[in-house]
Amino acid sequence: MNAVVMGRGGRRTVAAMACAAALGITGATASPASAAPSWSEMQYCTIGIVDCAAAQDAASWATGITQARYSSDDAQSFHGGRADSYRHCVWAGATAQRIGEDRAMTVLTVHELDATDGQDHVQMDIENDRTGAGIGDASNQQGVSDTWGWIMSQCAALADSGKLTRLW
Repeated sequence: MNAVVMGRGGRRTVAAMACAAALGITGATASPASAAPSWSEMQYCTIGIVDCAAAQDAASWATGITQARYSSDDAQSFHGGRADSYRHCVWAGATAQRIGEDRAMTVLTVHELDATDGQDHVQMDIENDRTGAGIGDASNQQGVSDTWGWIMSQCAALADSGKLTRLW
């Protein structure tokens, strides 16, 4: 990894570097002002590194499948619209399927703490995360064999019918 990871005040910290590794950051400078991870995420990941790693893996998967599923949607759909709501739902669902609903909601809420998209957008993300985390938990409780496929189909049905929260 060629990352330069700085904690608050520009100090390189072991905790910040461990968090960056868990979040898959390479070749980047992470600080409170950078796009990812937020300072709150870095602090949380020093104690919740397993949860952060699960969430990061699920986030990468969710981003890829969202881009494939909604490739014909306009850019606005990916920022406050249908695609964004779906991405949060499947991200939360896959995370919850791995680490449980409560832990997933903790790491996903921490992700939103330093968001700069505005309170409406943060609230939308958290509501869709809550829905997705419940779906992920249900996949475990019901003993679904293809859990992530089931999560995808449940979230898609909600997104496509307008039942996930979105700004437009």
